[in-house]
Amino acid sequence: MRKTILASVAATALTGGALLVNAGPAQAAAAPVLYVRKGAQCTDAGAGTLEQPFCTIGAAAAIATAGQTVDVGGSGYNERVTVANSGTPEQPIVFELRGGTGYTLVGPTAGFVIDGQHDITIKNLRVSQTAGVPALDLRNSSAVAIDGGSLVMASSTTTPAARLTGVTRSTLRFVTISGGTLLPAGLIMDAATSEVTVKNFSLVGSRAYDTADRSVGIQVAGANNTVINNNVNGFTGAAIAVEPGATGTVVANNQITGGAGYGIHNRGATVTAIANNTIRERCLDGVRVDGASSGVSVQNNALILNGHFSRIYCDPAVLDGVEIGVHGDAVKDTVVDYNNATHGGAPATEMYGWNGKRMSLAEFRTVSRQAAHDLETAQTLHNTDSANSAAPDIRPPTRSAWRVPTIRPSPTPAPAPSRTPTAVRKSPSSTRWPSSTSPWTFRLARSGWTRPGRSRAGPRSRRTSSASATGRSSPRRRRSRRTPTRTTPISPSPSRPSGPTAGRPARQTSSPSGGRPAPWACSPSTTSRTSPVRARVAAFSCRTSTA
Repeated sequence: MRKTILASVAATALTGGALLVNAGPAQAAAAPVLYVRKGAQCTDAGAGTLEQPFCTIGAAAAIATAGQTVDVGGSGYNERVTVANSGTPEQPIVFELRGGTGYTLVGPTAGFVIDGQHDITIKNLRVSQTAGVPALDLRNSSAVAIDGGSLVMASSTTTPAARLTGVTRSTLRFVTISGGTLLPAGLIMDAATSEVTVKNFSLVGSRAYDTADRSVGIQVAGANNTVINNNVNGFTGAAIAVEPGATGTVVANNQITGGAGYGIHNRGATVTAIANNTIRERCLDGVRVDGASSGVSVQNNALILNGHFSRIYCDPAVLDGVEIGVHGDAVKDTVVDYNNATHGGAPATEMYGWNGKRMSLAEFRTVSRQAAHDLETAQTLHNTDSANSAAPDIRPPTRSAWRVPTIRPSPTPAPAPSRTPTAVRKSPSSTRWPSSTSPWTFRLARSGWTRPGRSRAGPRSRRTSSASATGRSSPRRRRSRRTPTRTTPISPSPSRPSGPTAGRPARQTSSPSGGRPAPWACSPSTTSRTSPVRARVAAFSCRTSTA
């Protein structure tokens, strides 16, 4: 009995000892925020608290883990920061640079490097005076988000401001890039970079032909990348270049202005959607598709005075710039349609380029069997109601948010699609109608937009009654079936043949008397076919003519 009791005591002691060994002191959870500040109290050997912050950004970047935020205050840090760890999709590592109006990183080697990491977010990245290395260098990384910032390269730099090598599934937005006359590129993405979105950038490079040799604003060489809503000015090679080997690239809604090079150059890339861009005053072609390019769509773009035009920043030895040029193997299946262009006096005789020859719009239609709905016009008003809503451009977001555009090239011009509803403007549009809960529904409703077959109650409804349109208080007159309702289409012109424009909405109405408009000219069935702007113009015309 005594032996049993002693054995029990011994077992209990051993168990308790084991419990005491396992129950060590609890470790403190990692701080959610690491602070970086300059001052006498900072130290890189501390914990990065607000009371004792790190002195350098690199010290915080070396220990930051998933879910932590690096809060950087002040400006003028002369360092090149390398991110050492990765975050997770639910808990990324976030760098918030709170330098205010000053530049957070300053110096010849200043910048950020992310190599082999994922799920990293950098907010308000401001770098200045970098020379010899990119201010933003992303390599073999994924799920990287750059949200806001400014990269100002030194005047002597010969390296791109931002370089992406082997980067996937990432987004860069709201970044300003500028540099000296030797800046070779604003942003370059190599062939291993894919599923990257570049949006809302503002890039400024040298525009003079005798400065940087063939510099590029944004260069794309990989697969399934998207370049949208950017402003690019200058650059002697091209504002946006899509290189050989690139595929599934979307270039849309960009504003491109003066420079010695091309506006958008598709250099042998395949399945590229070039849509809804405004390109003006480039010395070479506004849009050029050449080399081994295939499956390229050029639609819904506005091109304005691209070519030499005796500009001082253009090379006087190169005088062959056109608005749209298709050359080489690209002539086989490139789709060109629904673009608005002006090239000086109308009709311009050297407005388009086809397989090495410059020609007018009419000639281009004949030899290419394309551009059936292109307009030669200098009026920005014509950018309304002249777009193709089915053109491959920006697609509705999918689960992965990246999608290769579907392009269906046709050897012959297709008949004009239905204009109900007409495209509101040259902007990316989905082939689906907005749902009733979509935020676009409210915005479009304010402008008078309605779905086909539906009307919206209110004073600005597109279905305006004849009484309100004419200013009379009498009830609306029912139109007799015996009275024919006719619309007179626009008279054909050399720049707008009657064949391809047969499907466009009529813009004029006629009355049997030839004087004031007949009552049916202001009827709801007529005004509902037009855009909200035209409906208001029609209503005003009826009021003034019947008063």
